[in-house]
Amino acid sequence: MSTSALLEAPQFKSTQRPLKSTHLSSQSYVLSIASLSSHYAASASAPANTIDIFDKTTLRGVETLSGHDVATTSLHAVDNVIGLSGRSLISSGRDGSVKIWDPRSNSHSIMMSNLGASRALLCCDVSPDGLTVAAGTDMQGEDALIFFWDPRQPAAPLRTHASTHSDDITTVSFAQADSGMSQNTLLSASSDGLVSTSNPDEADEDEAVLHVGNWGCSISQAGWNYAPSGPKIWAASDMETFSTWSHENNVLVTGGEDSMINVWPSLSPEQHSDDDAMDVDSNPRKRNLEHDDEQDGKRAKR
Repeated sequence: MSTSALLEAPQFKSTQRPLKSTHLSSQSYVLSIASLSSHYAASASAPANTIDIFDKTTLRGVETLSGHDVATTSLHAVDNVIGLSGRSLISSGRDGSVKIWDPRSNSHSIMMSNLGASRALLCCDVSPDGLTVAAGTDMQGEDALIFFWDPRQPAAPLRTHASTHSDDITTVSFAQADSGMSQNTLLSASSDGLVSTSNPDEADEDEAVLHVGNWGCSISQAGWNYAPSGPKIWAASDMETFSTWSHENNVLVTGGEDSMINVWPSLSPEQHSDDDAMDVDSNPRKRNLEHDDEQDGKRAKR
């Protein structure tokens, strides 16, 4: 059996000196970083579960948001949420809520939940038109769910997809409006090893699922890669670190278990579209499902 090696690309360089650094106010682990117009937001691990806001220029702490009661599981910035102007901050938590934050008031402006049937939420996103909020739950019993809300009616989800995945849903991500995908195409990934795309506006889940890929291992992160040849999907297995690229400032912002947030200079000006990411089929196809008595669930045929 032949083996292959990963080699460092010649255009990449390394540095051990960030441009600037800061710490979370709680000294907890940094779980996520999001980029707003003039600030960075960073979520803290338990027991703090807070969200710190930092000035982009100085990295000075501006304010601390309360986060979620149990654990803040995801945090990122979105460009459009109905009823709000400008770039907004959205988070999900194990308290069963999705919150859209208004840093000006040090509080959330919208909170979506499922009253009477709270489930821990692990991820969330907002559609490009700002009219749909999606969130994925952990596995409880035999179900891992994707909830869909209209942010104008946040008390309960409009619909639920219950058979897309059979384990914790770790990623939900809407395709960009100009991606070439169908409007409101949602990418989801799970600890069950499946990467799926679906139509969140379709109540019949058998009709909603568009494509399924099986990586064969637990997926902790996934996202869209908008290459010139068309949209592709990347996925990563369980990891302990993360990074987010800030195009507007041409810097790399990182955080980790040491509670530190570092801003690094640009080291990789060249971007390459060639990769081994999974192709997203251009022609929609329905997922065929079969019942597996031994697993007591549904699995995607390939």
